[in-house]
Amino acid sequence: MKLDKGIDTPPALPTPAPMIDADSAAFWAATCDGRLMLGFCTACGEHFFYPRPLCPLCGAWDATLRESAGLGVVHSWTTVYHGVDEYADTGPYMLAYVTLDEGPTLLTNIVECANGIAVNDLVEVVFHRTAAAAALPRFRPVHGGEGL
Repeated sequence: MKLDKGIDTPPALPTPAPMIDADSAAFWAATCDGRLMLGFCTACGEHFFYPRPLCPLCGAWDATLRESAGLGVVHSWTTVYHGVDEYADTGPYMLAYVTLDEGPTLLTNIVECANGIAVNDLVEVVFHRTAAAAALPRFRPVHGGEGL
């Protein structure tokens, strides 16, 4: 199943620009194309997040990028009522750990969830543009599906 991973319209949440350096530039460039990239170690065969040249699992310098399907399940979540920095004036929003099908777990926002969210609900990635050459990967419920 092909997901609509396009960059959607400006969300109600702020979209702070990330810090982009030489190690993260390819990851952030891919987000502008609606692609979520994960680190992948050719030595141990494991995916990881955040992408970087050194595998955090085995210590090898054989890391590369691989595209994620952008599907996962909610591992844990909370509603934030009093944000800080760019989020200080934002109303309640959802923050969650999402475990991707490939294995890594990301801390992210859950969006487009008027009916709420639950642990093990299926989610898919969406991207929200920032002022930089980057888009923030966030997740929304997969409609019509419940988690495991």
